[in-house]
This record gives sequence, C-alpha cells and structure tokens, in this order.
Amino acid sequence: MTDDSVPPNNQVPSEAGAVAPGEVVPTTGADPIVDLTGVDPGPQTDRSKRRAAGWLPWVVGVTSLLMVAGGIAGSAAVRTDEVLFAPGSVRGTADRVTIEGATSYPIKGDVLFATVSVRQATLFDTLFRRRLDDTLRFTDIDDVYPDGDKASVDAANESAMNDSKTVASVVALRHLGRKVTFTGDGVAIVKVSPDLPADGLLQPGDLLVGADGRRLQLTDDLQNALAPKKPGDAVELTVIRGGAKPNDQAHGNDASKGVTDSSEAADKSDEEQVRVPLVAGEEGRAIMGVQVADHNLDVKLPMEINFDSGEVTGPSAGLAWTLAIVDELTPDDLTNGKRVAATGTIGPNGEVGPIGGLPQKTAAVRRSGAELFLIPKGLPADDLAQAKQLAGGEVDLVEVATLDEAVDAIEKFVGD
Repeated sequence: MTDDSVPPNNQVPSEAGAVAPGEVVPTTGADPIVDLTGVDPGPQTDRSKRRAAGWLPWVVGVTSLLMVAGGIAGSAAVRTDEVLFAPGSVRGTADRVTIEGATSYPIKGDVLFATVSVRQATLFDTLFRRRLDDTLRFTDIDDVYPDGDKASVDAANESAMNDSKTVASVVALRHLGRKVTFTGDGVAIVKVSPDLPADGLLQPGDLLVGADGRRLQLTDDLQNALAPKKPGDAVELTVIRGGAKPNDQAHGNDASKGVTDSSEAADKSDEEQVRVPLVAGEEGRAIMGVQVADHNLDVKLPMEINFDSGEVTGPSAGLAWTLAIVDELTPDDLTNGKRVAATGTIGPNGEVGPIGGLPQKTAAVRRSGAELFLIPKGLPADDLAQAKQLAGGEVDLVEVATLDEAVDAIEKFVGD
C-alpha cells in the first residue's frame, strides 16, 4: 500500500517548490538528477591529492636521470692528465701500395696493419670506460709527451712512418733478389721510456750521429755498437739536440727518392757527448730505453714504390708494408686470397722490431675478422698475455723475428 502523502525515497519537499541540496528529483523514464551544490567535496579533493602524489616520484626520477645524463655528458668534455690508448682501425695494404716501373701482380687477399687510437683521456674515460673496457690503457701524459711537447713527438712519429716505407721497400726488394742500397743521416730518438737510463738524458727529436767514437748513419749501426755490451756498461753517444725534427720538405711518400739535403745537415759544432748507462732489457740485452728510427734515408730503387698511409704515423707498419710489396711483385699470391694482419718495425736486414700497443692492436684485429696476426718476437710478457686473452681464440698470434719467418708463417697459414 502506498502513502501518496510521502514523496518517493522519503525525500521531503523544500519550501516554495525549490530543490533542497542533495535532493533527488524524480523524473519519468530518466535517471535521477542530483544537485551537488553545497555538497562537501572532501573525498574528491583527497583523490586529487593522491593522484598528484603518485606522479611525484616519476617527476623526481626523470629530473634525476636528466641531471645524471648531463653530468655524464659534461664529463666527456673534461680532459685529464692521462693519455688514452684504445684499439684503432685495421687497414689493408693492397690498395695503399702502388708500384711503377716493374711488373706487378694482382693481389687476391690482403696484408693488414693495425693501429692504436691515441688521445688525451677525458673524465668520462677515467670514471666509466676504464672500469668497463679491458682493451684500454691509460698513461700519464708526461710519459707520452715529455715537457708537454706533443708536436715533437708527432713529428718524430711522422718521420718514423716515412722511414719505415723506405726500409720496407729496400728489404722487400732484397728479399726478392733485387740489389738496392741506402744510407742515412743518423739515428732519430722517437720515444724515451720513463725510469730507464735514457730518461732525462735524451728526448724525442734528438739525433744520434755517433756511438763510442764511431759515426752512425742507420739504426743498424747503433744496434751493432750496442750488441757486444752488457747490462752495467755504458755507451758514449754523440748527440745533436733537436736534430731529428723533420722539416716540411723531408720524407715524401715516394720511397724511391732520396730525402737527404746536405745543406740542411747540422753543423758538428752542435754536437755534444752524452754518456748513457745500460740496463738489462728483454732476454737480457743491454738497453738504453729508447725507440729509434733512421733519419733522412737516401735510397735508390730500380722502381718507384708509393704508399698511402693516410693520417697514420709511427714505424710499426713496416712489416706490413714489406709483405705487401713482396706480395705485389710475386707471381704467386702470397696470401692466397686470405686477409692476414701484421705489426712490427722492419730493420734494414729484415729483422722485425718491437712495437707498442699490442693488446689494443689485437683487439682491433679480432674485430676485423682476420685470423692470423704476425707480431714481433720478444715483446713484454704482460702485453703478450693480455693480447692472447683479448684474441679469445679467434686470432692466432704468431711471433716472428725476421721477414723470412713472417713469409713462412703466412705460407703455412694459407696452406693449412
């Protein structure tokens, strides 16, 4: 039974027919309409606060990430007092050596040389990359550029690269039975190792023109002077300070042309005597602690051999250049269509000399996909151990002492 005097939902009409706050007004066939005027909005406001509070950690997190990213980016622009040595590029020689005036043969494979990237380390390198990348090496900048003289070191390395091309041409042609001769204006100091006897007595850019009273023309002459000596002995050197800094005219890319200009030779009045003690090096040899190169080589070749080394400097591509020339002048393909890598200086008698950065070069060779890497015999044990670890079983490191050994190693590799 329905009491018509009581409105539906027990709602009481307000005065003058107005709808009271919160009152439900019945409508026909429609949902009730609710007037929220004057209703306490407290619960809705609480939900807004909770929603805002939920966004706050995201805003803080994104802001923090942006600040960290900015700090990392900024650290990449801050230079430190260290030099960073990292794996560089690996370059082929087949299209970088051209021969004119003699019959050359097409090369199906390639002999590669590896490089090391060298630059001043940044704060980012020191804080982050040092811990994450075991292919990197950090060295105090004063050990790489004595007295901050980067220009002299760079110039000496450029000279060493050009000399390596000349020596490579001579050694390759001699290996193939062609007669060539060469002379030089002395022995250039390329690098002085810290904490070894020559440190403080010699510096990059110095020119050695004598040893124990005998004139020096080539690095081979210096090696012959040191050969009979023992650790504890000393060598009396005749030195021209800064005499090995090349000028703009010296050392073009054409190895068949002489580069000696007698008008530019240093006067003997510039010479001074320096006594350098000797200590035991690898395999007990007596050493001063320097890296050297022939200065102003003068060569006459029966053909013209040109090289394109790009921006790469230093003497460590000498072995690769030599193998490239041998391959191009040999009817049989030395590499048999394969790509092999090589590093090492090349001496006038075909001896393969030491290089730096072996671990970094090995990492670069591995990335290139080459499976054979010829390296000089007698490198420091720590460098060799790290290089083998970085090779990861994918690159076969073969130590060679001479060009003949290098050729034999390649023939064995391509024949297997």
